[in-house]
Amino acid sequence: MRHTEERTGGAAQRLLSVTCDAFVRLAPDLSIFEPSRSLSDLLMCGFGSSIAANPLDGVPIMRYINEADHQRFMDFIKESSNETNPARSLHVGMKDSGGVVFNVELFHVAVPGLRTEEHEHLIGITQESCTDRLERCEASEFDRGLERLDTTSIPLQAGLDDMRHILGYKLQHGCGSVPSRHSRSSGSHSTGRTDNLTRLRNLEKVSIVVDVQRLGPSEVLRGSLQDGESSGFG
Repeated sequence: MRHTEERTGGAAQRLLSVTCDAFVRLAPDLSIFEPSRSLSDLLMCGFGSSIAANPLDGVPIMRYINEADHQRFMDFIKESSNETNPARSLHVGMKDSGGVVFNVELFHVAVPGLRTEEHEHLIGITQESCTDRLERCEASEFDRGLERLDTTSIPLQAGLDDMRHILGYKLQHGCGSVPSRHSRSSGSHSTGRTDNLTRLRNLEKVSIVVDVQRLGPSEVLRGSLQDGESSGFG
C-alpha cells in the first residue's frame, strides 16, 4: 500500500514538473514538504544549498502567498480536494524571499499521505507573464463592459435615415421614433415600418437619351412620356 502511494505521488510530481514552472508538495497542515529545486528557484531562496538542507522544508506555504489571496487559496484547496468537484486553477499573487510579489496560476491535486493517513497536496505553479496578465484583465474588463452596455442607447437613427433615403422614403418633419422590436416582428411588419413615413412625390418626367446611330433601320423605340403621350423614333 505504501509503495502504491509513493508511485501515485511520484507520477503526479513528474507531470507537474513538465507542465509547470515549479511544484511543491504540502503536508495536511499546508507546510512545505520535500521542496523541489524549481520551487526554491521561483521563490529566490536556498541558493548554493542542497535539497536535503533546503530552508523551505517545513515552512508554511501561506508565507509565500500574497495576504490578499489567503482566503481564496484556502477555499481553493478545500474545494479542489473534493473529488466530485471539477478540476480548476486559481490565479493568485505570490511573493519571493525578498517580498517581491508576482502573479501565478496554481493547479492542485490531493494525493495519499506519506507520513499520515490524511491526504497531502501537490501544487503546480505557473508564473504568469505580463502579456498573460494583460490579456486576462482586458477580457475581464470587456465582459464587464458588455454587462453595462445598454443596447437601447445605440444611435440607430442615422443609419435608418440613410437607408430610408436610399429606398426613396423620407421621415415626416420632427419624427424621431424608431419602430419597436415587437412591431418589427409582428404580422403588420410593413405597415409598422411605414406609419411615420410619407412617399416622395410621384415621378412627373423621364428624360431619355437615345443613340440613334446604334439603331437599325427597322428598329423603332416607343416610350411613355408626360401625360401618357407616345412618340416613336426611327
